[in-house]
Parts: sequence; C-alpha cells; structure tokens
Amino acid sequence: MDMVRKGLHMLGQPSWTRPREPGGTEHPGDLPSMEVGNRYQLLRPLGRGGFGTVYLARDRLGGLVAVKRLRSKHYARADGAPPSSGLRSKHRYRTMLVLAHEFEVLASLRHPNIISVLDYGFDGPQPYLVLELLNEARTFTQAGRGQPRSVQVDMLVQMLQALHYLHRHGIIHRDLKPANILVVDGQVKLLDFGLAAGPDQRARAMSSGTPGYLAPEVLRGEAPSELSDLYAVGVLAYELFVGRHPKVTCSPRPRIEEGSLPAWLDEPESLDGEGRADSFEPDLAWIVDRLIVGMRDPSECRVFEMPQELEPGLAQLLFKLLDPLPCNRFQSADLAIGALCAATGQSLPVETVATRESFLQAARFVGREHELGLLGAALESAERDERGGAWLVAGESGVGKSRLLDEFRVRAMARGIPVLRGQAVRAGGLPYHAWHEVLRALTCLTELGDWEASVFKPLVPDIAEVLRRPVADAEPLATEAADQRLLLAVEDIFNRLPQTTVILLEDLQWADWSTLSLLNRLARQATGTRLLLLVSYRDDERPKLPEELPGIPVLTLPRLSSSEIAQLSESMMGSPGRQPRVLSLLERETEGNPFFLIEVIRSLAEECGRLDQIGHDVPLPATAFVGGMRSIIERRLGMVPPRAREPLRLAATLGRDIHEELLQEAHPALDVVGWLVECADAAVLEVTGNRWRFAHDKLREGLLDTLLPEDARALHRQAARAIESVHPEEAGWMAALAHHWGEAGDVAREARYSERAGEHAMSVYACREALPYFERALAFAETRPDDARWVIHLQGRLAEAHYLMGDLEHCRTCLERALERLGYPVMRLLKGSKLGVAHQALLMLLQSAMPWAFQVRSPEQRQLRLEEGQMLRLLSEVLFYAQDARRLLWTAFRLLNVLTPTGPSLDLARGRILVATVLGSLPVLRPLVEHWNARGLETVERLGASPDIAYALVRRAACGIGYAQWKEAEEWGERARQLSDAARDYRCSEESRIVLLVPWSYRGQFRRSIELSHELEDSARRRGSVQTQHWGPTARGTSLVRMGRAREALHELEEELPWCEAHAGASEIVVVQGELALALLRQHEEARALEMADRGLALLREMRPVAYWIFAGVTCVCEVYLSLWEQRGGEALSEEEPLVRSAHEACKALRRFARAFAFGKPFALLCNGLEAALSGHPRRARRAWRHCVARAQALAMPYEEGRAWFELGRHGLVEKAARRESLVRATGLFTRLEALDDLARVETAMAQGGAT
Repeated sequence: MDMVRKGLHMLGQPSWTRPREPGGTEHPGDLPSMEVGNRYQLLRPLGRGGFGTVYLARDRLGGLVAVKRLRSKHYARADGAPPSSGLRSKHRYRTMLVLAHEFEVLASLRHPNIISVLDYGFDGPQPYLVLELLNEARTFTQAGRGQPRSVQVDMLVQMLQALHYLHRHGIIHRDLKPANILVVDGQVKLLDFGLAAGPDQRARAMSSGTPGYLAPEVLRGEAPSELSDLYAVGVLAYELFVGRHPKVTCSPRPRIEEGSLPAWLDEPESLDGEGRADSFEPDLAWIVDRLIVGMRDPSECRVFEMPQELEPGLAQLLFKLLDPLPCNRFQSADLAIGALCAATGQSLPVETVATRESFLQAARFVGREHELGLLGAALESAERDERGGAWLVAGESGVGKSRLLDEFRVRAMARGIPVLRGQAVRAGGLPYHAWHEVLRALTCLTELGDWEASVFKPLVPDIAEVLRRPVADAEPLATEAADQRLLLAVEDIFNRLPQTTVILLEDLQWADWSTLSLLNRLARQATGTRLLLLVSYRDDERPKLPEELPGIPVLTLPRLSSSEIAQLSESMMGSPGRQPRVLSLLERETEGNPFFLIEVIRSLAEECGRLDQIGHDVPLPATAFVGGMRSIIERRLGMVPPRAREPLRLAATLGRDIHEELLQEAHPALDVVGWLVECADAAVLEVTGNRWRFAHDKLREGLLDTLLPEDARALHRQAARAIESVHPEEAGWMAALAHHWGEAGDVAREARYSERAGEHAMSVYACREALPYFERALAFAETRPDDARWVIHLQGRLAEAHYLMGDLEHCRTCLERALERLGYPVMRLLKGSKLGVAHQALLMLLQSAMPWAFQVRSPEQRQLRLEEGQMLRLLSEVLFYAQDARRLLWTAFRLLNVLTPTGPSLDLARGRILVATVLGSLPVLRPLVEHWNARGLETVERLGASPDIAYALVRRAACGIGYAQWKEAEEWGERARQLSDAARDYRCSEESRIVLLVPWSYRGQFRRSIELSHELEDSARRRGSVQTQHWGPTARGTSLVRMGRAREALHELEEELPWCEAHAGASEIVVVQGELALALLRQHEEARALEMADRGLALLREMRPVAYWIFAGVTCVCEVYLSLWEQRGGEALSEEEPLVRSAHEACKALRRFARAFAFGKPFALLCNGLEAALSGHPRRARRAWRHCVARAQALAMPYEEGRAWFELGRHGLVEKAARRESLVRATGLFTRLEALDDLARVETAMAQGGAT
C-alpha cells in the first residue's frame, strides 16, 4: 500500500508533522538525502504508505514535482545502512519492481482523471518515481464530505470514467481507496498504480490491497478482475454517501484474533486514509465461503445495513456494487455510470473532449512490434555489450514516429535507463537547437567540472541556476577551436556516464548543420559505448538526410495494414471499431496513416457524440469530409472557442511550443491558464512533460495555412514586438526576431536582428548557421549608401565564418571585397608589379621614423583600423596557406601599417608575429623577424590569455625551426602544447605538435616523430577536423621511408593523395607527392615514382620558399630524380635527357629553399654533391659532401651526416681505408637512427669494397 498524495492539502501550511509508522518509532535512516537522481531536491514529506514515501521536490530543470521513493524498511536506509526490516533480498527486489511497474502503467495512460507521470530513474541502487504535483488536493472522502448529492455523484462518475478507461485498456487498479483518489478543484485524480495489473498479470497477481476495500473473491485467493475494482467502488460510494464504512449484518463468524491478519494485508486505514479502521474482510471471507459451499442461501444473506435516509435508488446501487458474488455486480464501469445516473435522476455524462482524447491519444500500440523489437535489441546490445549506436526512424508525417519513440522511451526508463529528448524546429531556432534540452538534462546525469560547465554555458544559459553555483565564461578561443572544445566536452561527458543512456531527437528534417555535426560525432563513437541515439525525421521533406548522416541505419515506418487498422480502431472505439463498414471507411479515407486515422475517428465521434456509438445511430458518411484531411484539421480547429482563436493564431506563429509569457504580453487581458484548458479541451494543445505545445505540428501548419497574407504579417509583427518586450536583449531570441520581422516585411529590423543572430551563432561555434544571417544583413546593408562601414563589417564577419569552415576561397573573396571598399584593392595593386609591396614597405619605414604623423585622432578611426587589421590578419593566414608570396607580403606589411598607430593590442601583437613568420624565410631580415617575434610575444604575454600565448609560441617556434634553433623551438613548442592542452584549444594543440615533430624528423628522431604524429592524428580525428587529421600521415611519411617502412608509408600516402589534391593547398600537396614518390622508389616502382615526382616538381616551379614544412617534399622529389638518374646511367646520360633536366631543376629549387631555411643547407649540399658526381665532377662532389658533414654536425642533423659519409665512402677517389672509415661512420649513424634501407646500402657498399 502506498499513500502517494497523503497530506497534499497541507502544502500551504507553514509546518509539517511527519506521521509515525504504525506500531513503531521513527527511524533516522528514513530521512531522505537532500537530492534524488542528482536532479530533484527533496523539500519535505507529503505522505507515506506501506511501500513508499512521497516528497515535495524541486526539479533543477524547472518546477515543483512530487517524488515517490521506496521506504527504508522495504529497501535500504538513505544513509546507506542495511534495511531494518530484514526482508529477504528477493522480496526487496520485488518491492523495487513496484515503482517500475507503476511507471510503465502510468506512462501508457492518458486520462483527465488519472495522475500524470513525469520521470522514473535510480538514485544509486534505489528507484524513484516523479509525478505531477497536485496542489491543495484532498482525499476522495474528504472532498465529498458535506457536499450536495450532485457533487458527490459527479465525483463518483469521474472515478468510474477513469475505471472505464483503465478497463478498456485491460488494466485493473487493485488498490482503490480514499487516499489513492484525490480531488483538486472538483477534478478527481486516480493514483498509486503500484498494484495495477494488465491482462497477462492477473493470474499471477497476489492477493494484495488495503483492508476494507478488497472484494470477497480476492480474499479467497481468486484472481482480481474489473469486478473486484467495482466492488471497491461500492465501498467508496458507501463511504461517500453514508459517511462511514459498511458494516456486516449477518453472523456468526469465526473469531480471528487481533493482530493475526494475513501477512500480505497492510494495516487497515480510517475513512480518510490516515489511521486504523474497522475491517470487515473476515466477515466477508466467512460469508462468501458459506455461500459457495451452499450452507447459506444468498437470498437470505443481506451483508450490509443501509441507513433509512439513503435514497432507495442509491441503496439498490450500493447493494449491487457490494454483492459478495461477482456475477451479481455491474459487469462494467459504464453500466455502473448508467445505473448511478438513473438512481439519482441525473442525465448521463456527455463524453467530454478530454475523455475522448484519452482513448484516442493513448490507444493501443499496434503495427510497430518489429521496429520496436529492433530498437529493443539495439538497447540490449548497448546495455549488455557496450555496443551502442544510432538509428534513423523515417516516415511521412503522421505515420507514428513519435508514438514509436514514446513507447520505446517508456520501456527504456522502466529499466532505469535515462532518456534525454530534444526536438528541432522549422524556423527561428538557435544553432544546436535540438540538443539544448538534451545538454540541459545531461548536466543532471553526471557532475560537471567548472571547465565543462563554462563550455556548456553558451548553449545552456541558465546552467548556473541548474547547477546551483556560479559558472564563469569559458576561456576565449578562436571560433573553430571553441566549437571543437564544445563537441569534445560533450563526447567526454557521454563517454564517462556510468549507465546506459538513450537520446531521442525528433523532427530532424529541420535540423541545422551544427545539430547534425554533433549527432555524427556521437554516432561514430557510440559503437564502443553504452549510448544509443534514435533520430526521427520526415523522409518526404528531407529524403537525403541519411546521406548527411552516413553510417547510421534507417528504420522506415510503413503505413498500417488492414488488420492493424482494425486493432487500433477497436482500442479507441471498442466493439464498433471492428464493424466492416467502419473499417472500410477508415481504410479508404486514411490509407493506414495513424494520424489521419485518429482524426477521422475523432470527427466521427463528434458527429455521434460518443466513440462507442460510431456506426450505430448516426449513418456513416460516404467520405470523411469534403476537402480531405485539411477539412478535418480545420474542423478540429473550429472546436476552439472563438475568443481563444486569436491567441491560438499567435501561438502558432511563435512555434509548436507554447510561450505563455509572450501570449500574456500580446494579450494582457487573456486568462492564459483558462485559454490553455480551452484549447486542450479541443484537443489542439497538449502537455508534454512540463511544457504545453500543439498536439501535432500538422494542426499548427493547418492553422497557419488558413491565414491571409496580411493577417500573417500582422501576427509576425505582434510576435516580434512581444519578444522585444519580454526578451529584449536575450541572444537566444535574435534568430526568432529576425524571422518574425522578415515575415512581417520589415527588412530593416530583419537585417539588424539577422546580424545579431549571426553573432550569436558564432558565439556558440556554429559558423555554418551564421552565414545566412550575415548574408541577409549584408543584402540589406548594400542597398544603403550611407552604411558602407556596416557592409565592411558584415563582409569581415562572413570572411571569418568561411575561414573557420575551411572555405578559404570564399573567405578570400569576402576579404578582398571589404578591403576594396576601404580603398585598397589588393588584386589591382599587385597584378603584374611589385609596386604595392614597395609602397607598403615605404609606409612602414615612414611610420618608424615619424610616428607622430600617423597618429589616430578619433575612437571611430581607431575602431575602423582595428577592424581592417582583423581582416588583413585573416587574409594573411589564407595567403600563407595558398603560398601566394607577393600578395602575402603586401598584406603583411599593410597589416602592420594599419595597426601600429592604434597602440599596443592583441591584434597588433598577432600581426607582428604573423609578419615575422612570413618574413622568416628571408635570412637577411632575421634580426627584424626576431625583434618582431619578441615584441609580439611580450605583448601577448601581457594582454592575452593562454590560447593567445600558445598561438604566439607556435609561430615563434616555426621561425625557430627555419633558423635551426632546435632547443628554443622545442621549448616554445612544448610550452604551447601545455597551454593549448590546458585550454582545450585543440587546433593550437595540434599545431604545437607539428612544430615539435617536424624538427624531430629533421634531426633524425624518426620514431619519436612518428609517435607524436599519431597523437596529433588521433586528436584531429576525434574532433572531426578534416584538415589537421591529414597532417599526421603527411608529417610522418618521410620518417617512415627513412626507417625502411616504405610499404607502410606508401599505403598511408596513397590514401591521403586524393583528398590533398582535391582540398589541400599547394604546399601540402607537394609534401604528399614528394613523400609518395620516394616511397614508390623504395618499393621499386620507378615509373610511378617518376610520374609522382614530375607532378610535385610542376608545383615547385611556381612556389617561393615561405613555409618550412615544404622542405620535406622538395628533398624527396630531388632524391627520386637523382636516384633514377644514377640508376639509368649517371654521367653517361645526356644533359638533354628530360630526367636529367628535371633533376637539375629540382636541385635548383632545393637550393632556393636552403637559402631561405638554415636547416635545409645540409641536404642541399648532399644533393649538390650527387648532382656534381652524376655530371662528372667528382672533386666538386667530394667538396660538397665534406661541407655537408660539417654543416650537419653543426646543426645536429645526423641523417644528412650519415648520407654524406656514405657518399664519401662509396665514391673512390681516396684509398680504401679512408673509404671504409667513412662507411663505418655511416653505419653507426644509420644504426642509431634505425634507417634500415640506408644501413643495407652501406653494408652492400662495404661488402663490395667501398667504391661503386
């Protein structure tokens, strides 16, 4: 027995006295912990029963609720001590199942006279149930005491209607009593379904219940039934009409000692359910036994006395309800309602819309057993084997996707599995909109650290209130890095969840790119976790969604078959639902679409007055309605009272969810609560969780379709003004404001709010979603000649969004257009001449000499320069990757000229560092480069955060690599790695690994470099970075070949090449082509190696030495040509041979790069020597190799040194001992470097006596 709502009427009182357990003392262990399920804060007890206690609780995600927990004597004490009752573990387990069963039953029901369930879960090992809170509720008998007979009859009718609904669904309650039937403002609510039984459970049901309300046959051990529920109704009706428990009038009976009630009976209750009451079960059990064995004639046995003042009709009703033989009672709740109304002279109750909707909306779940089985198997795999996954649930609108997910949700939650739910919206939604409620609920599933909470803050603005602690803003990062930080934080949290978790995302036909991006990432990792993602979408509106979510299987829902239509129809209408005429009409009009089927039945019921009268008194129409389904939807909307329609139109304009505060603002005189009830009575609105919304989006769409264009514009204007008034500066409403003002035809306001919506999208790392907002604002701004600065700003923001998406071409276009508006057309100034670069260099010198002449006079001018500087810095990055040297130099110099007069700033510091990186390839400017680097880093250290410092250190390390400052570069790179890792700036973290592993490779630390490249690649793949995940294979290609692992390198590089040639810049393509050519050569595929080297050389002809990492590709191309030249005859080949000419050209490019970067000198000298030897100049060759040895030793580059010793040893111009000494030195170096191919060549040369 469980008193779920005992004492709710005391909510408004200042104190609460906790009742004592019958016959015992209070146990400290019964006191609850302060919070349940890391979500529900318990405030005080509301009631207590035999199995559980109900508490008033505050939901961290919003609102007051009631939380029901098992009592400590049935499970375990809240402080963790063992249960005091000593119940066996099996009994405790069964007791735990009571709450799970109650949740399953309640979640399947939907009736105005049955309490709503909100949640179910586990707090540690202990289950809990969350129910709607019934304020100021009283028990059934309390509410009816002293009321007029008409009120009492109405209460009894409501209870019987709830029973009729339950029995139609095959459920019997088994524990009807005053405390389990509460009344709030005249509305009866049935609750406590812990003992409820379905058709399959009745035979196994134990004789459980509450003394005073158990039917005689149940007392004798027979299975409970609908008729035993009606017997309890008879007891309740007797208490309601008479004011006391029924009394037994015939005896004798066997004496039963006090306290000897069977163990399965709870203590009896008083009339109001608050204490011990007289029990008459022993009398009933004896009498029934006598009746059955024939010792007493039933007609001679009047079991109960009836007061003389009770109306005869009611007395007869009670006698029939309380008849000891089930066969003599009313055979259904519906018949009892008819008899009650006849006995009291009241008319039969009209089937209310709410009652009708309870049958329609919670009809039997049919036709989806196969699909539910597949999803159940996926859940089982996730829970048992940690093999989660994702499914797309597809189908047309109204085919039953939401109902399938609802059914699955209930079954998952009944197993204690958390289910998080989100939904996409058609228009005006935020980036990641479908994930907002999911992420909000996720904060209650696990403890979030301060860093994680700060990362979630842009998407969960109220996270401080949810977590009940201050949450700081996350450390600022570039938008791409911040986006990756958010995605990886979400992944990490889901990965560490201790329990299986389900995510339901609905209506993803409207999902934005950011929503799908996060879904893709979680789906990829779900296969090794306990995470299951289920996604629904309308395949007729977005048929190609599976292509956007590759690898996720699709589960398509068909329409219902004829037999399934019959099952569904019968579950809603009863026996009329099986009539051939009815089924023929339903099949013809709906073609098996469940939504249409329900709408047709609803319309027919409105015509007939009752669901169970369809097809009886009123002839069936030949067609549902002229005009088809649109007509049916319009008919449903027509049921809304006229006074409620205008707010309903505004609500539809605002979206599927109902925003009560906006409706109140737009209609100050509106009784919002009353309006919600009226619309719910018309089955247009419904409550989902704690939120009102349209019962189906088709209703909202149908309502909007009826609007005239001018009316639609007026409603959008009204919606926008309400939002501006209620949420004036809330960033989350900017997209909706842009949408509503746009639909209202106010393009100026649409543009302003579009810009702010774009800024908000950028702030939550959704660059792709920001683009259309900035484009809409720009389209308007370009029509206004006086808004040139606004145009420039918007073009700059568009450029940044494109850059962060990796679309460098569009980024460059936007930046050049913006700069042209500022008076600096980059293309025109630079085309065909060096004038633009010289002009900017001269300006830079003048600013250094006469800084006062370039002072910025006004804040507006300074702001304009800062904005221009940001665009120039971005353009420099784009040109750097494109290896467009001349434009890059102009942009870099212009960047410093623009920002220097504005004074010290992070933008100026970044500009100096970027210019230093660009000019680092010019050795003559090394002092200036190091000066700018030092000044830039000093400013960043003083003004910036750790991500800014890491950015500066990575670029300073890049310059250090070019100058072969190995120690300093490694220190800068390592510090950058530590800072970026701590800040979760994953892009910078990967860049810091590049500036560490590349010099390790140059210095012969091949194994170390390869290991770090895998670390980089894993990081990039995990965050889905398309560009940087290709850095790993590219960076380790040369090291693999040097270590004799050419086959491995060949496999990786052949996979990389197509992507690089399609998407990467020329500098990255050259590296891959060069490494692949050398790997092919080492695998003896000379023809393919030559073809690949030719492709690399074609790109090198157009390149200038700007990026240090290109050197790996250059060296590989040179080595291929020189090796093939030697293999095909060496100096015997003509200088006119294409291979020889290409070799010379490659060596020339190599020398050019060696002049730019100090570390390139040793390999250039090595190749110079080979080129000289193959051209017939052995002395020049030996001189180059000796210089190579010296230079390699000075720069600590052992591979180049080993190669030079090898060439000195195998080319015989000196005595054999000297050659052998050179080969021995090469052997020692290659052994240490694990350069197996080179070591084999040395050993071969030594075996041949040195000379080759």
